[in-house]
Amino acid sequence: MLHWIAVHEEVLGSKLRGFRKAIGCSDAEALGILTVLWLWARKNADVSGLLGNADKEDIASAIRPYINPSLNASTVADAMISAGWIDEEDGKLYIHDWYEWQQYWYSYLDKKEKDRLRKRSERDKRREEHVPEVKAIEPPPDEAEPPKKPKPPAPKKTKYAEAVSMLPAEYEKLVEKYGEAFTQKLIEELDNYKVANGKRYKDDYRAILNWVVEKCEKKYPGLKTAKTEIGAENPFR
Repeated sequence: MLHWIAVHEEVLGSKLRGFRKAIGCSDAEALGILTVLWLWARKNADVSGLLGNADKEDIASAIRPYINPSLNASTVADAMISAGWIDEEDGKLYIHDWYEWQQYWYSYLDKKEKDRLRKRSERDKRREEHVPEVKAIEPPPDEAEPPKKPKPPAPKKTKYAEAVSMLPAEYEKLVEKYGEAFTQKLIEELDNYKVANGKRYKDDYRAILNWVVEKCEKKYPGLKTAKTEIGAENPFR
């Protein structure tokens, strides 16, 4: 099962600076330590952010393998609490604003559970109905229609990301028009959106053309580079 967390740009502020100054590291190291904490919390915190049966030493043990050896894990855990990344209430520890930061993940789990229950209900309903199978009456041989030609199988799509598939020819069109690097960003953007929101498209290639290209042009200006057409004049000649 896929597990992920959301890291918002709002963390890059005074609160992060106070934390990294308290433990004596860079902003990047401080953000990395917090990310390790949140990944650990994915399996150890409930929806409210409560770390069940966990104390400061449990937190220190969770981050110790990933921090610089020059840093003291227990001191880092205390600094997280002092800086407000972890709340301590009535002897219990909570990840600060856990649900607000990770609501996309919990919405995804809620939708998945509802889909599971809906499908189960539909299966139970079909079993209760016991609808007998009705066989079609075949016409006499002289009145039978000529057999229809089978439809050719649909071209098989290739999976370019967890939730993005398209025909190889469609992928090549994107590369030819926008370049390899920009095409990868298009696929990455659509994949992240579909997984985070539980979306499904009948045609991922058309979805990319409809709105993902415009979004990535604004988000990654200058990355789009189309291939030079064969026979085009060399601009450096």
